[in-house]
Amino acid sequence: MGKVLPKIMLALGLSGCAPALRQPFFADRTPRNWVCVYSATVAAEDLSRFDLAVLDGENPPDLQQFGTKKPLLFGYLSLVEVGEWHSYRKQVEDCCPLLGENPNWGGAYIDIREPGWHALVLDSIIPGILARGFDGLFLDTVDTAEYLEKYHTTKHPGMLQAATRLIRAIRQRYPEVPLLLNRGFALAGAVADAIDGVVAESVFVVQKDGAPVLNTTTALTNTLDLLRSLQRQGLLILTLDYLPVQDKRIDDVIRRVRALGFVPYISTRELDRIFTHTLE
Repeated sequence: MGKVLPKIMLALGLSGCAPALRQPFFADRTPRNWVCVYSATVAAEDLSRFDLAVLDGENPPDLQQFGTKKPLLFGYLSLVEVGEWHSYRKQVEDCCPLLGENPNWGGAYIDIREPGWHALVLDSIIPGILARGFDGLFLDTVDTAEYLEKYHTTKHPGMLQAATRLIRAIRQRYPEVPLLLNRGFALAGAVADAIDGVVAESVFVVQKDGAPVLNTTTALTNTLDLLRSLQRQGLLILTLDYLPVQDKRIDDVIRRVRALGFVPYISTRELDRIFTHTLE
């Protein structure tokens, strides 16, 4: 029996050893700083001052203009929304139902449960982003899946599960491409082994009555517990907060974030300029 069992395991494709866990891209390399800017006119010289840059995945500045000092470049990819400005908007309309308009940004909600959308992302949109010279992908609008499932006037069950499937499919298809998840706290734990970092957007500075205010430690408890858990798993934690350019609270936010071992960036909500508050 002792000799038969290993033969059976081999026949079933089992080695008797647990498969090696994928090491997150940033497990042994932490950028000192990062930038997020969606302008096609920013200069390579300015971007090169940062270790990591998130740029528009469709209309970035010329990525061939970098010399020897090039930041890690991540291309923006919206997983649950599409705008009129996206070159693939018509393809989305042809393959999947749209579930209404986002009144804040003007984009339309995508039914992420549709296999046609998954195929478009995997077979066309991502190859296009990577072909432009990006190193990794910045996955945005995942929070919209939670909104559509739980809070939209017409609730759409299964959106979070579909978002999880798509993120895992991206990892499987592109195993060497680093992935950053923007927020997505409702599913970040479930896909922690498939991503390489999380951007905690608008966590330390929140909007109250139309004005930015610093979030309290008490209000942050659950989010910080999640971020620390992800960090212990080797994931990079970046933060993105919005304050007016000359706001006197900027330095305090940066110190607070760095004290937690996270990497901050401060900008305005337009994300159309480079700000250097976090450069030392």
